[in-house]
Amino acid sequence: MSSSDADVGPSGEPSTMDDLQSQAQELLQQNIAQSKKSFLETVVDAHNDVIAEFSKIWNQLVVSGPSMIQDFTEFIRAIDWSERWIQAILAVQACILLTLIIFRNNMVVQNTIFALSVVVIYKADVLNAWGARHWEDFARHNYFEKNGAFVSALISAPLLFGMLIVLVNLAVHFVQTLVLMKTEQLKKAKAKGKKKTQ
Repeated sequence: MSSSDADVGPSGEPSTMDDLQSQAQELLQQNIAQSKKSFLETVVDAHNDVIAEFSKIWNQLVVSGPSMIQDFTEFIRAIDWSERWIQAILAVQACILLTLIIFRNNMVVQNTIFALSVVVIYKADVLNAWGARHWEDFARHNYFEKNGAFVSALISAPLLFGMLIVLVNLAVHFVQTLVLMKTEQLKKAKAKGKKKTQ
């Protein structure tokens, strides 16, 4: 009986501990590679969806550009920017944006702002309805029409922009983490290769 026959079990599979460990490591690396591939496919699909959505918006802007710009300037002129509560909303939006930029490496702060933004945007119609009922208490003009354009423009749109910043930042952190993991994996493989040659 040769030594190569001793390393093979009755079912024809390797029986030594080193062989089992190398098979387990190989399977683990295959699973990691498959997970990375599916993650990258998901990111690419999300990227393609965003690009398609931006293309639609861009085409709408090109087709109805002049009228949209005119509507936007009329909307801006209709708002009394000297009202304190409007200035307070703008100040809060600026603080949120600054917080996102300053704490870009703190995922807890980023995720908290993201979650709160989701809640505020989700409840924007409730805010609009409340504003329509009580506008005389704090404003000189009623900005709160049924379609909610004012609340959408002054509250929801900046929050959506902030959420986009959080998502881009999260994607950057994921990519950096993947690069670090791959670098560590290559270092370990290199060190293991050196041990085997010695």
